[in-house]
Amino acid sequence: MKHERRQKIEEKVGFEIPRTEVHRQFEKSYKAVRERRLKRWDDLLKFYRMTPEDKTPKIKRFMRKGVPHKYRPYVWMTVTNAQTRMNNSIGLYKNLLTKEKDVKILEQIELDISRTFPDNRFFRDDSKQDKKKLYNILVAYSEYNKGVGYCQGMNYVAGLIILVLRDEEKSFWLLVCLLNEILPESYFSKTMEGLLTDCDILKQLIVNRFPDVGEHDQDQWNLVSVKWLVCLYIDVLPIQTTLRIWDCLLYEGHKVIFRVALALFGIRSERVRDSKNLPDFVDALNHFHQDKRVVNCHHFMSIVFDEKFSKLSQEELDELRNPDKNNNDDLQTKPKRAKSILIHQCATRVKALS
Repeated sequence: MKHERRQKIEEKVGFEIPRTEVHRQFEKSYKAVRERRLKRWDDLLKFYRMTPEDKTPKIKRFMRKGVPHKYRPYVWMTVTNAQTRMNNSIGLYKNLLTKEKDVKILEQIELDISRTFPDNRFFRDDSKQDKKKLYNILVAYSEYNKGVGYCQGMNYVAGLIILVLRDEEKSFWLLVCLLNEILPESYFSKTMEGLLTDCDILKQLIVNRFPDVGEHDQDQWNLVSVKWLVCLYIDVLPIQTTLRIWDCLLYEGHKVIFRVALALFGIRSERVRDSKNLPDFVDALNHFHQDKRVVNCHHFMSIVFDEKFSKLSQEELDELRNPDKNNNDDLQTKPKRAKSILIHQCATRVKALS
């Protein structure tokens, strides 16, 4: 038990602990903060059940400061209403697994599972238990939402949920709530229309806040933003920072995704501004795993929510997502076929450069 209490977050979710000075200094400074937050969460959960009806400024503050890992499975399932969905759908998950499946979808899922977190001890375990969980969850979701089926990127999202919750059926229902309720429509679909719209919106937000870095064309912006958004920062940022982002995403909604992106651009805006070519541009917005401003998740989340350049109102987001017909801009005029080609090109380039 003593050893378990001393385990770091990376170990608990199966990732190796980085052996760098940046990470050592962060762990040394953050240990007391983590212990203090745990005690406060112990007290909080004596009075709040964390249901969607319990949303208060106090709970928002607690979520932004991070959920202790021991409470994440309960909190994530409760604030998203995934636990209630599961309780009201007894037997549905198992029934989905017994239905006749699309062979092409099964083949794609199997292919992507072999690429999911290859360095994570739970996914490289010879017993393959977590790979089996991931397979079942993705297959079940493809049946649950046949209009979407399966799309690349879901494997990382579902995989992270499994690493936190550890329970297969709970992980499925949390995935349902995330994809169907929290993220915009068509984020994961064949056209990825919702994702591409958000990439366009992100560029506009960045240009508005950092006008001196907005001279790069749309392909360059998408080359970076597609990977960030489709994976919800998994494999892009340190795992502790990613989990802190997810605490807020699941509680506050997908607006958090943009605030994180704005914070990352704010940190690297000078390098982006000085980039002379595509490799420089991509490099300026990569390698966050060694950036002490991002490794220190507590510091990074303060940038996300406290810095002026990362602030974003729902009104501003809604205005960009649903512009007036008389003021339609390139957000609405880009043909769907062109967007589909663009997403394919961006995905290919990201894979080649990563």
